[in-house]
Amino acid sequence: MVLGKIVALASQKFEELRWNNVYEGYRRKYEVAKTFRFNGPGICLIGDNRIRLGENSYIGSYSTIQSDAKGCEVVVGRDCVLSHYIMMYTKSHSANPELRRKGVPDCESIRIGNDCWIGVRVFIRQGVTIGDRVVVGANSVVTRDVPDGCVVAGCPAEIKKGFSVQIPEIGLTTRNFSRKINFSIDEV
Repeated sequence: MVLGKIVALASQKFEELRWNNVYEGYRRKYEVAKTFRFNGPGICLIGDNRIRLGENSYIGSYSTIQSDAKGCEVVVGRDCVLSHYIMMYTKSHSANPELRRKGVPDCESIRIGNDCWIGVRVFIRQGVTIGDRVVVGANSVVTRDVPDGCVVAGCPAEIKKGFSVQIPEIGLTTRNFSRKINFSIDEV
């Protein structure tokens, strides 16, 4: 019984060290801010093109960011929370069989602004720009650009609410954002 617990604990620590080593490799290969956090195992950054991950942001376990298409990049701003099982790909193969046979990929950059919160199991399609202070609901598929200061959800993701953010002298301090901010939610 005790031996089993020791083996389980050792195995857990080994996995943690293994993933930390993988994440250090990502920090060398891509532009990852010192304060960016890989939050759990199984996070994959794929491709030989630019991936920029901002200050005080983090991504949850089993998420994938792919920047494989030439000239394309993935940029995540500062103070962003990306939950678990997030998928972002700069390249996809066309549904058109003629283009697919020719090997013409559909590729565009992905950009996520500052102070965003991306829920669990969100897919962000190539070519999408998500503005500042955006909330993307869990299980959403983001297929088009999202303007600043709104809440989107669904498949495909649609604007559900908009909110304005002021940064006054005194405001609400949240755990996920580094600055004091005051939210007021209005219907769009």
